[in-house]
Amino acid sequence: MSRMIVRVDGMTCAHCNMAIEGAVAQIDGVTAVRADFTTGSVEVDVDGELNESAVRDAIAEEGYEVRSFEPEPA
Repeated sequence: MSRMIVRVDGMTCAHCNMAIEGAVAQIDGVTAVRADFTTGSVEVDVDGELNESAVRDAIAEEGYEVRSFEPEPA
């Protein structure tokens, strides 16, 4: 399992968290998602390698923009 931190622009409330979490959770291999609008970050746990394109597309479909992908600090 690995964890990726996704920086997202446009999240402003708890509804944003739920929309992003629901969309990203549907991606194959994703085991957990935690969005935090206060920091503009989404933690994504995945078995194997994260499909960044699928995450970017899922978040964009909800109306938000991915700014960056960062591996979780060790």
